[in-house]
Amino acid sequence: MKQFTWAVALSAVATSLGISLPAVAYCRADLTRQLDTLTRQPSLQQAQVGVHIETQAGQIIYSRNADRYLVPASNVKLLTTAAALSTLGPDFTVRTAVYGQQRNGLAVVQVRGQGDPTFGDAQLVDLAQQLQRQGISTISNLLGNDSYFQGPLVHPNWEWEDIQAGYGAAANSLILNANELGFTLCPQAVGQPLRLEWE
Repeated sequence: MKQFTWAVALSAVATSLGISLPAVAYCRADLTRQLDTLTRQPSLQQAQVGVHIETQAGQIIYSRNADRYLVPASNVKLLTTAAALSTLGPDFTVRTAVYGQQRNGLAVVQVRGQGDPTFGDAQLVDLAQQLQRQGISTISNLLGNDSYFQGPLVHPNWEWEDIQAGYGAAANSLILNANELGFTLCPQAVGQPLRLEWE
């Protein structure tokens, strides 16, 4: 499964570069020759290509321009997706756990995120309906638990322009509406402050 997944990922990267490859799995013994052929294609003459493949034990399988600082291409997400599919399997789902205590019709509810990028308003409405069916009419405290992922929210190599964009939202464990807030600034009369309208 893993060999097939990586072969598909390499083929997808090649296809995105306009290079056609045969639909075959890659033999480790031929990998150096095949990657040399791939990276020396005429369509890549003006490109800068850096590749480094190393086993978990530290054995270098292939390395070309590995020490050069290059901005990763957008198609790197294909390899990330292939790694996730290979590791987690096609049926994996990210769970958002909900815990609570109920006393006298009031509830303390804790939502513990585990990185679900699809969690949003629709899921909160569904949660409210489930709680209502269980007889909970009022929530006294709604707690968001964002402690599942440890470490910095933003990689230190990200550029400020990326952080300000919608796709540059922090990678945290409790995500709501893709970690985006939409608003419109409405001008008023001269000398008056702007009006803020949330979307």
